[in-house]
Amino acid sequence: MVFSTSTMIAIKVLALIFLSVYSDAAPADATQLALRFFPTHLSGKEKITLYHGTTDQEKGELEKGPKIMNPNQRGDLSAAGGFYLTDSLRAAGQFACNQKRANAKLIEDKKDAEAFAVIFEYEWDGTNAKVKDYDEWKKEDYDDFVAVCSANSLTAKTTESFNAKSRKESMAHSTPYKEKIKKMGEGYDMFNGPMPVLTDGVHVAPNFYQYAIVTESALAAHLIKVKVHRLPCTAFPPANKKALVLSDTQGPSAKFSKSVKEELHIK
Repeated sequence: MVFSTSTMIAIKVLALIFLSVYSDAAPADATQLALRFFPTHLSGKEKITLYHGTTDQEKGELEKGPKIMNPNQRGDLSAAGGFYLTDSLRAAGQFACNQKRANAKLIEDKKDAEAFAVIFEYEWDGTNAKVKDYDEWKKEDYDDFVAVCSANSLTAKTTESFNAKSRKESMAHSTPYKEKIKKMGEGYDMFNGPMPVLTDGVHVAPNFYQYAIVTESALAAHLIKVKVHRLPCTAFPPANKKALVLSDTQGPSAKFSKSVKEELHIK
């Protein structure tokens, strides 16, 4: 679910009122608890902080500046390349440590101490960008859009966890239906939404949320690098099908609580 900044503020205020009555937590802790009570994701149409997790081996190219990945390489939210981010530093770290092959191999070989997440922190200003937030989609259209982007083939295998009704239509009218879905994605700079349900949840949390910038012009005009973090993978265990607390590492890292900074070794 995506909420505007004003809606999130209203939710936090209500939560803080609740906590002030029913909790002995200090105000700063209450804010963190309020965020955990309402795990929301940020609208790409506003000015927000986003994170991209990678490895020591792959950080070099990114340090020169973000770019759309190979146009021939498919992603969940684009069939022609994209630059993917998430709205939580904790989620970016988990992805970099457990989904990226170089770090996953180190952890598999019991060399955890040598594995690090390199997390690029960015400020995205979507106020004048063409963005399609997740809550603007019909559920079945979003599921099939992901299927078309990532596989370009609505087969039983790629759609086994997607909407059954739309799968039936797409299987009967594969080519025209694919074109219909593709057109839904034309003219946008960014899409956002949950990681596809085909993700097993073993390495990355089942509530992982992603943002895909799909045009070079949007990367240049709307995304600014703020900071680069190099954090130990021991701070980012695999998901094991458990939801991740994301809200305590949303927003600028400079505003994280002291306890979170110490836990994740953020300087």
